[in-house]
Amino acid sequence: MANNLVSFRLDPAHLEQLRQQAGASTSPGTYARELVVRALNGQVVNDAVTDRLAEVQERQDRLRKDLRILFKSLVAASRRYSAEELEALVNRVLG
Repeated sequence: MANNLVSFRLDPAHLEQLRQQAGASTSPGTYARELVVRALNGQVVNDAVTDRLAEVQERQDRLRKDLRILFKSLVAASRRYSAEELEALVNRVLG
């Protein structure tokens, strides 16, 4: 046998999952090899983590917009600044 041969067994549920993810164009063995190589190279990112990160980023963007509106409203209510001064202040404080 070759020195670079790796073999392992999967339980039926994982084997079926591997077959489904591999699709019709890739064999389960080839797909398993790709998964292992990607994982070893640090290229595997959990889809759930990626989705959650996008969700957090979207929420943060909305919060920034809301904070900007709130800050403008509070400062405008003081009537100490012109519209231009208010915009400059908001940009300086909130970026």
